[in-house]
Amino acid sequence: MLLVLVLPFTMSLCGDSAVPIKKDPPKPTVAADTVEAVVRVDMGGRYRGPGVTVTSTGYVVTALSNLSEYEFWKYRVTVGSDRIPGKIVAVDETRGLALIRAERPLQKWVIFSSRADFETGEAAVVVSYADSGNDPPMIERRQVPEFLTGIHERGESAGKIDLRDMMSVSAGNGAEKLHVNGAAAFTPNPDRFIGIVIGWAASGYGSNIAAPLMVVPESSVVAFMKAHHAIPKTQ
Repeated sequence: MLLVLVLPFTMSLCGDSAVPIKKDPPKPTVAADTVEAVVRVDMGGRYRGPGVTVTSTGYVVTALSNLSEYEFWKYRVTVGSDRIPGKIVAVDETRGLALIRAERPLQKWVIFSSRADFETGEAAVVVSYADSGNDPPMIERRQVPEFLTGIHERGESAGKIDLRDMMSVSAGNGAEKLHVNGAAAFTPNPDRFIGIVIGWAASGYGSNIAAPLMVVPESSVVAFMKAHHAIPKTQ
């Protein structure tokens, strides 16, 4: 019987010697159902940024910075590719979040895990929208592999934003090309919700180092939802 050994790398032949070439490990990704829980948020007839569908009944959480404070009750909000009408039902200025209730349920939503054992350096995936580069301009949903850079940060507050217990995710592998405010961050395999991105960390990083993304953790998102009767589904 002839046995064949399959090696986890390819061989580059050079003369009489064979040099192994290691393949890059696969980039972390999340499942399609997880990606589809991130939806577009439009206000006043134009795209404002991403949001995260957080219940099966049509509640969406986005970054407050996506919505002008003077427009909360003036313009109609729509969510998702089907432009489902919705209403802003609550805002949290200390966390930079806004809660939208759509007129009907969306197709996918995140499942909360109440996970508390995240580790710095752990793989993360940021899901949001980016400009497609087409003409006319369009946006497309993307997922970008990154990693956790900080757990329960104790940063100084910025204006009304309370940065205590924030988390942070890197932004050097492609997240810098996304519309980050309102994006969702997950850990893969299995997909677990980390939280919602509300912006970039303050400056102070070297010119060759991308400032990380500041993430409101899952626990704070859940507390915000429950305070306004939006009940999350947990594993």
